[in-house]
Amino acid sequence: MSSLPGGATLNYMLDGYYEYNFNRPPGRANDLRAYDVLGNVFSINQADLVFALDPDLTTKRRYGVRLDLQFGQATETYKAIPSTSTSGYLSKYLPGLRYICSTGRSRAQCGLWQMGQFAWAEGNYTKDQMNYTRSFYFYYLPFYHLGLRTAYHVNDKLSELLGCQRRQPSEPTNSYKDELFGIVLQPTKTLTWTTNYYLGQENPDSTPATNCTVPVQPGLCLSPSSCPEWEAAYL
Repeated sequence: MSSLPGGATLNYMLDGYYEYNFNRPPGRANDLRAYDVLGNVFSINQADLVFALDPDLTTKRRYGVRLDLQFGQATETYKAIPSTSTSGYLSKYLPGLRYICSTGRSRAQCGLWQMGQFAWAEGNYTKDQMNYTRSFYFYYLPFYHLGLRTAYHVNDKLSELLGCQRRQPSEPTNSYKDELFGIVLQPTKTLTWTTNYYLGQENPDSTPATNCTVPVQPGLCLSPSSCPEWEAAYL
């Protein structure tokens, strides 16, 4: 990490690995692995360059910005790929913007950013994980969200979360915006209890069609989909 003028920091990391799979799968592809996907080969998992300027109320700076540049095998997994994206590969980076409002002991923070999955203890950066391969459940998670999230810190022991966002992939497949409601309790400095509730539409609101009578761009001949499938998660 390098310190920059104005309180900003420049962080960098190179993550690589060698892994051997004794089952010798075809194409050296490790099944049920989200990040360490190749066996018997040296791999650059992720090269990171992060510019961060955090809000600091002591210096009366209420805004913050973060820009993550990510390259490597993990980025191919973390970002949109053909199997989960409707419009191809997304950019490898997106800045996050944050703003803090303070009213005495209470503090509100709002932000528009692309955020990692925060419902579990595991995330994108290897250095923050308890184990390198992640757990089995991480394989099925949406890796990131894109949207607006607010947090209101009532006091040192209670915070409330509210979000309106898109799950991975961030390209819209329906017009519904997933919603997040959360409460964070910290009765002591060594104990934190987080409760999140997600609500969203699972399936797209249209299906491919072949009966369009006017010229349209490839992939835009669609018909409406009925009976939306809703999902809810209490974590």
